[in-house]
Amino acid sequence: MISLLVALMLTAASAVYAQQLPVRIYTTADGLAHDHVRRIVLDSRGFLWFCTMQGLNRFDGQRFIEYSTRDGLGSASVFDILETRQGDYWVATEAGVSRLARAQVNRDGVAHPPAGPAHLFTSYSVGSGAANLAHVLYQDRAGRILVGTEDGVVQIEEARDGRVTFRKLDLGVEAPANGTLHVHAFLEDGEGSLWIGTSRGVVRRLPGGDMVEHQLAPAGQPDYVRALLQDKDGRIWVGHRFGLLAFVPESHKVVVARQALSAARFVARDAGRSSDARQVPLPDAPGTAYRYDTAISGKGVRDVHAAPDGELWFAQNNGLGHFDGRRFRVYSVDHGITGDALNTITPDANGSQWIGTDTNGASRLDRSGFTTYSIEKRAERGWVAAISENRQGTLYVIDGQTGAINFFENNQFVRVRSNVPASVAWASRGFPRMAIEDHLGDWWVPTAEGLYRFPAVDDVRQLAQVRPRAVYTTRDGLTGDRVYHAFEDSRGDIWLGTNPSGQDVVTRWQRQTGSFRRYSTADGLRTATDVHFGAAIAFTEDAAGNVWIGFAGGGLARFASGVFTFFTAVDGVAAGELRDLFVDSRGRLWIGSHTRGVSRADTPTMERPQFRTYTVRDGLASDSVRSISEDRWGRIHLGTARGVDRLDPDTGRIRHFTTADGLSNNEIESAFRDRHGALWFGTLNGVSRFVPQLDGPAQPPGILIDGLRIAGAVFPLPELGVSAITTPALAARQNSLQIDVLSLGARIGGNRRYQYRLEGADGEWSDPTSTRTIFYSNLAPGRYRFTVRAIDADHQVSAIPAAVSFHILPPMWQRWWFLTAAFLTLGVGAHALHRYRMRRLLELERVRTRIATDLHDDIGSSLSQIAILSEVVRQRVGDRGESVREPLSQITGASSELMDTMSDIVWAIDPRKDHLSDLTQRMRRFCSDVFTARHIAFEFHAPDAARDIELGADVRRQVFLIFKESVHNIVRHSSCTRAAITFSASRDHISLRITDNGTGFDTARQGEG
Repeated sequence: MISLLVALMLTAASAVYAQQLPVRIYTTADGLAHDHVRRIVLDSRGFLWFCTMQGLNRFDGQRFIEYSTRDGLGSASVFDILETRQGDYWVATEAGVSRLARAQVNRDGVAHPPAGPAHLFTSYSVGSGAANLAHVLYQDRAGRILVGTEDGVVQIEEARDGRVTFRKLDLGVEAPANGTLHVHAFLEDGEGSLWIGTSRGVVRRLPGGDMVEHQLAPAGQPDYVRALLQDKDGRIWVGHRFGLLAFVPESHKVVVARQALSAARFVARDAGRSSDARQVPLPDAPGTAYRYDTAISGKGVRDVHAAPDGELWFAQNNGLGHFDGRRFRVYSVDHGITGDALNTITPDANGSQWIGTDTNGASRLDRSGFTTYSIEKRAERGWVAAISENRQGTLYVIDGQTGAINFFENNQFVRVRSNVPASVAWASRGFPRMAIEDHLGDWWVPTAEGLYRFPAVDDVRQLAQVRPRAVYTTRDGLTGDRVYHAFEDSRGDIWLGTNPSGQDVVTRWQRQTGSFRRYSTADGLRTATDVHFGAAIAFTEDAAGNVWIGFAGGGLARFASGVFTFFTAVDGVAAGELRDLFVDSRGRLWIGSHTRGVSRADTPTMERPQFRTYTVRDGLASDSVRSISEDRWGRIHLGTARGVDRLDPDTGRIRHFTTADGLSNNEIESAFRDRHGALWFGTLNGVSRFVPQLDGPAQPPGILIDGLRIAGAVFPLPELGVSAITTPALAARQNSLQIDVLSLGARIGGNRRYQYRLEGADGEWSDPTSTRTIFYSNLAPGRYRFTVRAIDADHQVSAIPAAVSFHILPPMWQRWWFLTAAFLTLGVGAHALHRYRMRRLLELERVRTRIATDLHDDIGSSLSQIAILSEVVRQRVGDRGESVREPLSQITGASSELMDTMSDIVWAIDPRKDHLSDLTQRMRRFCSDVFTARHIAFEFHAPDAARDIELGADVRRQVFLIFKESVHNIVRHSSCTRAAITFSASRDHISLRITDNGTGFDTARQGEG
């Protein structure tokens, strides 16, 4: 609860330079349309809306989006915005009202491209002249939307067909001298009365419709009422031009019964000044009222807000007012509230307060934020090297530059310089050291020239005058005069971190003997060549009374039962300079390293403890851990070089806090938890106080699609984002997407991360990332569904991921219709080609048949005639023409051979003979003619007629010619009496084998061919 936390942090302001509220300021440099912020409104989605003098802003937690007349607003001068219970957004401007187009609101959370009007807003006039200037918007319980204008109240009415009209309400109030009645505020109380804040007081509309006027200012004087609020006890608070008033309203039934409907002036008593010793009075009976003008320094109040715990906050002309139920306080520029004149106060989803100012933009006062204090009266707040408490519980810090002790009193730090010689103080400047008060009250102050011991004092201020009881140096047993750290163990002994001397490393002052004992490498310690880096700079004591010591040069020593045990990185201890040691409430030892994170030993009393180290790989902001503390719930707070990391040892969850959360500086040098549970962090620029709280049950983070680009072109989305999008089908070239996501309401120190996946390409969630923009390029055609979810600091994930569904069409040549058309085209072409080929084959067969017939009939008969005639001539000539007989015999032989060859050609080209059976038959007949004439017995094995296959003319001819030549060779050269022919054929190959029992031939003899 922010009011309680700030009240704890700010109990007084006597040294205003010393205290800074956890405030973050936003101006035009951050994206605000103007630094004059009139109103801030939180909507149901978690967006914050900023009404400024020159435009309207929507803030999503990271960026401001600006709207102006170019988006359809009636005027850039915006006074208020209202989200109705129906989900509409109305904006009050200097030129009437405007409504955000309903297509841009996306009520169902699923979006197709919006087909709304060209402008985001539609503007309406609510009146003429001054009546068109709208100051405030309000929706009552009955759902009526009211507009407070420069001249009265207007009610917005919408017909079923969507037509919007405006009706001016009669307030029953006499018009002021200037003729207009300004209206700036509305409030509907628990009984149903509507209270209206005007320029001449308050008007009450009773549930029955009667009007009652309550004037604040003297007759004839205006007194603008800017704010109305009813608190949890039923009191109504009125913020007006000259101050603040509270009253308990009479029941409307009482008012009607006594007919007290005429104008009446508030009779209010002055509540007087507010102080710590005096509780301001509050009205407690109907009809009673108090003025708090004096209590709030006599300044006007422009807004009133009630925190969940009932405490009140006021936007005043002189700063931020706060009422805790007993007294008033005002926080101003000195506390970090930039700008004296405040206009509005609004809490966000996390309870942080947002404040709008006249000239300095907007400020965010963080819930559970850090309050910063200075220890120097200058711009630099001071280097805080150490923090602790004395026996009385007074918090004090050590100035790392001067060594001065600064104790916390009346909400400020008071500087005390211990009574050491000026020369010693000057020599001690610039190196951190820790002064302590022991259990008997003595103060032990390290310096560069020894250890100063001061007697117990009743007031820390006395350290500036009291003489030291003793000054210890190397002559008294110290290992070095330059003392860095003093630590008192449970036995009352004082351990000192100094520069080592030779092999001597650590010094212990033993209370029982009052003497110093040096411990060296002979006792199990180690040293370094550089004396500084061998110094002991961190001490703590575990539950068993063992003293642990961390060294600047690295390494950790445990002193138990008079014996030292040394641990290094080999044993699992974080390497590097050990800056801090801490034992938590469970007895675990934590070791902070300047360069290697933080180590933890769960059982430090074991002979060889097991160490577990956390680094940036485990989620730390930095591996440089300089300080360690624990809150009351056991969470470890680590001061690092990049702010504070809160580590939950049970879950391993880490939450980061930085200057953005109110830390005075991100370089954390020291940490301490006071007896009230507050955590203090010393930095290079002052000290910050933090009151940790257990985070209440948080809702899972929401997630929205905030932007979409397809192939570089913006895809229109509803203005307020969507949870799901379905795009039209995308062309093949539209295969690159940029998707912007958004999650609202991240807690302080709890940065949101995102996981996403693309169903259709990969089904696994990505690693968490803080990146809000996701890119996909060169996606293959197909159907996809992009889903994204947010993860908060508590590892809660969005209940319902946001989604973008899209379908990338394949290229034209890969689409079904194209493939179908291509297949059909190829089929038709193939069919046509087949028909053409068949037609050509048929034509060829006809040609072959005709040629075979012609050869057989014409040429064959002519050759036969030649052979016959030549034989006839040869017979007629007889023995008389011996010279003619030989040529005629040659003619007869040639004619016979030509007839045989012609017979073969005719057979080869005749398409009717294109079958295996025809080839087999001709081969068989040829064998019979040749072998029988030579008295050679033969066997012919051929395929069955059932296995007949088609053979082309060329194949038949070639096979037959080979066969003929082989048979002729057998007959001419083998002198055989028996031959065997085996012939087989299939669709893939033909086999011909011819054997005989002849003499064969000499393979070694070379022939001519």
